[in-house]
Formats: sequence, structure tokens, C-alpha cells
Amino acid sequence: MVRLQVETSGGPEALRRIGALEGRVAHPAPALRLIARLLSSHVEATFVSQGGRIGRAWAPLAPSTIRARAHRWGHYALPPGTGSSPPGPPNQWTTRTRASFRAGGPDHIEYVSDEALTWGSGVPYARFPQRLRPMMGFRDGFQQRELLYQPLRLYMQGVPIGAIETLMRARLQLSGA
Repeated sequence: MVRLQVETSGGPEALRRIGALEGRVAHPAPALRLIARLLSSHVEATFVSQGGRIGRAWAPLAPSTIRARAHRWGHYALPPGTGSSPPGPPNQWTTRTRASFRAGGPDHIEYVSDEALTWGSGVPYARFPQRLRPMMGFRDGFQQRELLYQPLRLYMQGVPIGAIETLMRARLQLSGA
């Protein structure tokens, strides 16, 4: 429960604005849905930059992995996705993991309510490459705050969701919707 006590002057307009703030505090789901969209774009940019987006360039594939891909051993017996080849790119043999971070993608996890946002990948093996080739992460505290907290703060201040999305995409250099 959030309790807010404010003393104000300014009459009806001030009271209207306080009432709007109360409604936004009680129903932050629109801002949480926006955060989910920004996270999807952030992870997509991490795949495109092969880790550069989060300041951790992905380690090259081990020679044993390149051989396994070339001979289609183990996991690599699965059909490769578009653009996949034995020498690269990492984390994208079938494109299943990459697609799982997109809204509507297979294995995508996204639950938004006024109490919480649960977002991520349901691919069981997605956690294994996270150490050498992280798909989800933040370059620094600033990037994390911009993605996770700023949209919520701006929403609480009464900024329209469309304006917040435009601003955050520009500030974070994210494309798409």
C-alpha cells in the first residue's frame, strides 16, 4: 500500500493533478508494458551487436562448437535458422532463443499486472550461454535505470505513454516497437 499526503494550493487544478497521480500509482501496468517493449528491443540490439550493447562482446565460438555445427552433432542436428553457419553467429543456431525475447515469440514470457512485470525467455537452455555470451544485461547502472525506472517515473509524472516510449527509444538508441 502506498500512502501519500500532500499539502497544496491552487484549487481544483491541483486536486485534479493529485487525483491523476493517485490513479497512475494504483495502475502502473501501462508503464510496465512499455518497459517490456523496451527490454525486448534492448535484447534484440544485444543480439545484433553480439554483446556490444551491454559492454560485453560475446566470446567467439570454440573450435569444438564450430566442428559440432559443421557435422550437425548434438543440438546442432536441429535445422539452423536464417544466417546461421558453423563459424557463427553465437547464440543463434536455431534462432529460438532470440525469438523468445520478442513479444508473441515462441517461448516468450510476459505477464503484466498492476503489481508486477514478469518478462524473459522460457527456452530451457537460454541460461547456459549467459556467462560467456550474455543476452540480457546492462552496460552500467545508467542504462539499467533508463530501461527499468525512468519510464515508470515519467508515467507517474503524467507523461503520456507514447511520449515516454519515443523519448526512451531516442535516449537508449533503440529501434522498433
